[in-house]
Amino acid sequence: MQSARLIYGDEALYGPGKTGPAVAEIASKPIAFNADVGPASIGGAALAESHPATTVRTLGAAKTVEDGLFAQAREQFSGFHLVDVPDLDAAPSGSRRCGTGPSRFAAYSGRVEGLLESGLRSARPAVRRTAVAWAAAVIGLAVSAPAEAATPVRCAAFVDVAVVATDRAEITAHRTVVARGGRIASIGPSTAAAPSACRRIDGRGRYLIPGLVDTHAHVFGYSRGGEGDPASEAAILRLLVANGVTTAVIMEGSPATLRLREAVKAGRVTGPTLYSAGLLIQGPNTGALPLRKTFATPQDVRTEVEAEKAAGYDFVKVHGAMPKETYAELLATARKVGLPVIGHVPDNLGIDAALGGGQIMIAHAESYLQTYFEFNRKLPTDPAEIDAMARDVAARTARAGVYVQPTLSVFRQIITQVGDPEPLLQRPEMRLMPPAAIRDWQADRNPYLRNWTFANIPQFRAQYRVMQRLVLALRDVGVPLLVGTDDMAPMQLPGFSMRDEMVQLQEAGLTPFEVLQAATLIPARFLRREKTAGRVAPGYDADLVLLAADPLEDVSNVFRQDGVMLHGRWFSEAELQHDLWKASP
Repeated sequence: MQSARLIYGDEALYGPGKTGPAVAEIASKPIAFNADVGPASIGGAALAESHPATTVRTLGAAKTVEDGLFAQAREQFSGFHLVDVPDLDAAPSGSRRCGTGPSRFAAYSGRVEGLLESGLRSARPAVRRTAVAWAAAVIGLAVSAPAEAATPVRCAAFVDVAVVATDRAEITAHRTVVARGGRIASIGPSTAAAPSACRRIDGRGRYLIPGLVDTHAHVFGYSRGGEGDPASEAAILRLLVANGVTTAVIMEGSPATLRLREAVKAGRVTGPTLYSAGLLIQGPNTGALPLRKTFATPQDVRTEVEAEKAAGYDFVKVHGAMPKETYAELLATARKVGLPVIGHVPDNLGIDAALGGGQIMIAHAESYLQTYFEFNRKLPTDPAEIDAMARDVAARTARAGVYVQPTLSVFRQIITQVGDPEPLLQRPEMRLMPPAAIRDWQADRNPYLRNWTFANIPQFRAQYRVMQRLVLALRDVGVPLLVGTDDMAPMQLPGFSMRDEMVQLQEAGLTPFEVLQAATLIPARFLRREKTAGRVAPGYDADLVLLAADPLEDVSNVFRQDGVMLHGRWFSEAELQHDLWKASP
């Protein structure tokens, strides 16, 4: 028998020197949890009942409580070995002391939220913030787990799983989904035997959705840190896959991103299917990002767009202000060579320049602030005026047939870090990124902290509320919305920010089903892959995510993941966690 400790502040919650008793055995022996750990011991959340597990892989029906809220959970324990912790200073490499006050808990998001609420799982996102001490320690224990190999197999079958439709709000239970050769081969009743040659994946009590699409991803940051660096690129791709992202649109490209896209396509690098825009098309003296080219004249943009088509980029991206004639030439040349135009709206021209010019996607609800709600005027404050303006511009957007990528989470992340960046920098997930890739996130280099102060926060909050109302108005008139995160902007961690974005879209008024569509089916249409991607259906890509809870009840359940199938290759949750933390710098 070995013992382990979970650490909260300077207290051991169980194990040697425990303040709350629990005993665990490794291998295939039973695990018993004694649940009389007081709520004060773990920040207000505690196991309320004890249910001995029948095997090391099953934690049975645990009941957890926080602020009087009970949640039933029957989860996989994932079979990782508990490790011996002789004293507090010898905690597992992935665990950390999480502080002793509620302010520190507020810093932790993504994978370390929700472990206690779900029952004690291996290390997947979505536990209450007050359970962070448990979560961080469990993640640390998972590092030492022997991972289940993601060996490529010709066939895999999800047996007795509930299939979640994305073209309608419907779930079909008790199905067997067979994937073969990177495609979904068949879907049938669970009573039918799975092919004997197939690897069986237990789907009982679980839900199967298509892989997620981040339509606004980056593989390098503000000052291009990590660009072309294999370690940085690998870390970003691992984070995306571990959070269920199987397709990503890189919104600022370079020759390095094209090489990465082709390496993934050829199978030399494991990662989501990638699409890439070209260089940022931005004018000089317009607040252009550093270390980027600028394009001053119509001839400049014509030459660049033609070069991007020849190089093999998938999109042209507009960024920032530019003269009217230059933007018109960009749109005309892109039409001529067959490259879709996406990105910002030139903030000196107004929203109609994009809606009437043929730009197919507008990135950021914030673009509507600059080119409509605050275009030659102050931000409206009267709710009736805000609603009227939102309905008007939403109707015009719908008539133009433009996709919109709200990216609410990156804007709210600005508000949070301007208030206090330190809790965000202390998130355990930060250890998963190479320091060079996130150097610009530190206080001395962070552009948000240079440009704004605490005094700007009330205005930011008012702008965010207008953006929320805009998103709902766009939804109401059928504008196709896309989940995009703008990861690698300061504090926007790849993969983890998908949860933040999807939850904030639900908070803005979308239903969980509508948010799921915005991360699956609608991006497939945007990418012109609606016949092969975005659904769980025969003939579609075997890019799939297995969930432990119903995603149509709450969108956060999309991140209670038990594993990811990427291009037909199955990665269990235990392996995803192991790969993340063993590779952390």
